[in-house]
Amino acid sequence: MRLADDAEPLLVDDTATWYDARARHPTRSEFRFYYPAGNAVMALTRPGDYVVIARTLPGQERDLVVVVTDGKSSMAAQLEAMFGLEPSETFDVETVPSGEDLTFSSRRLLEALGYEVEFSDERFLEDLLNRFGHHFPSTATFSAYARSTLPDISPLDDPDAALLAWWDREEVLFRTFERYVLGQRIAEAGGDIDSILQTAMSAFQRRKSRAGHALENHVAEILRAWQVPFDAQPRTEGKVRPDFLIPGAAEYHDPAFPADRLHMLAVKTTCKDRWRQILSEAARVPVKHLLTLEAPISRDQLVEMQEQLVVLVVPAALHALFGQRELAVIGLAEMIHVFGRDGPPALPFG
Repeated sequence: MRLADDAEPLLVDDTATWYDARARHPTRSEFRFYYPAGNAVMALTRPGDYVVIARTLPGQERDLVVVVTDGKSSMAAQLEAMFGLEPSETFDVETVPSGEDLTFSSRRLLEALGYEVEFSDERFLEDLLNRFGHHFPSTATFSAYARSTLPDISPLDDPDAALLAWWDREEVLFRTFERYVLGQRIAEAGGDIDSILQTAMSAFQRRKSRAGHALENHVAEILRAWQVPFDAQPRTEGKVRPDFLIPGAAEYHDPAFPADRLHMLAVKTTCKDRWRQILSEAARVPVKHLLTLEAPISRDQLVEMQEQLVVLVVPAALHALFGQRELAVIGLAEMIHVFGRDGPPALPFG
């Protein structure tokens, strides 16, 4: 598989041979990796690419999983974080422990590799069916329900932890409900392949759309809890609509309102190259904030964000994944502090 920050994954099922040509030598190893000449993924490989060759556990559909990506990409950084690898320009062999907690980025990577991450809890199913029947409610309704199942979580105590807790709980609830509803619809299809494919395609689109809206819903709840005034999806210039404008559209369009008291927050589950879209939003706000769950992000991309005066906001629990790059990242608590004070925001970088 080839992964890229700005393109869909390229997946190829093929055969390969990986072995130690000096396995019988007492002190030396010489690993060799052979693959068919026509492999589309390997044909795109270039010097400097980052390659992970993972041997799967017995009984899996594939014996080996080979992932290739640009060595300076965010995908490379996320592969290192998921497998607990250290950056290296040489070939290393490591054993990866199982049972680690998966971040949002790690779950997304595993699903891209074709591994369904078990992320449901049947204990919630009865209550979900009592509330919503067999139909998906609006994302706002579902997000509010997810928060209600965590009454001890307060965004005033720790907004960073609250966002991750709410997000993870909604993911569990959604996958639990989705599995049941889709199972019912597939059973009703009675083996009709077209109906089953249509159900699967609708489910895929719903997942992508719901994820972004769910994150926005929880961020909005945190801003309300901290009494940060905002407008969601207001119009600024032309048809441009940033995710959050602080304190609001009326102040933004008032020429007398000081520009250094205006803030803009974009919310994206993943950045990729789409983060550049926010540069044209809210022209009166030179320093823009971008909140994401994607972690880590490559050094090159962080540098470009800094050059464009984009402040990256990531929940504090994920900061360690950035290593030394953490210096360019702030958490939600610091973001709220910036939004709540007068004057221009202090940048987390020089």
